[in-house]
Amino acid sequence: MSSEHGDPRREAIRLLRVLSYHYSFRDLEKYLGISFQSLWRYATLNSVPEKETAEKILARAGSAKLIESIVESLLEKNEGEYHVLLRSPGFVSASAHLAMSLAREDLDAVVALSPEALSVATQIAMEREATICHILNEARLEKGGLLATHYRSRKERSLKSLIVPKECIEESSVAAVDVELDSDKVLALDYLVRKNRGKIVLAFFIVAESEEVRKLEDALMGAKIMVLKEEKRSP
Repeated sequence: MSSEHGDPRREAIRLLRVLSYHYSFRDLEKYLGISFQSLWRYATLNSVPEKETAEKILARAGSAKLIESIVESLLEKNEGEYHVLLRSPGFVSASAHLAMSLAREDLDAVVALSPEALSVATQIAMEREATICHILNEARLEKGGLLATHYRSRKERSLKSLIVPKECIEESSVAAVDVELDSDKVLALDYLVRKNRGKIVLAFFIVAESEEVRKLEDALMGAKIMVLKEEKRSP
């Protein structure tokens, strides 16, 4: 597994490419204190910033909360239609950037818990050179085999099945990704992961009820959990 994601130069280039979906390089010059020509060269890989310059870009962007502001604004504009946002490269790249900033350890696999989550899960997996996996709706013949378990989803009020390729989670550091948190589904995946000597190290969701988040925090001790928009349960 590559460890290059800790290189500030690589992180700064990745950040600039994410920001370029939402800002002009002239606007970024004002925030970052670096000429727009240099920023354009870095983002287009025509030049690589010095380590000190890269650290400056990361520090100033972090201080101004540029990525967080982008995500917050898009969530507000698209309230209730978060699945639509996951069709937008700008939102997907910004969301994946936040997820990767939280989990510094290597990832072996990223599991999309729903079809809508595949875009951001794939982005995270590509950046971390991890295997991209998704939950299957039915068992099928597959080299390496499949793992399955059943769980009762309180959110959907029904008995559900969870099927995942064995090679995705066996002895792996796993990230679980979804649009809306269903803690029962995540815990079903966690059961399969632990049973096969792996560990969920990151759980990332676009939206979640506060009560569901607390339940997951208690159950996945040691895992990093990120929710972009946390909501209280409706009465």
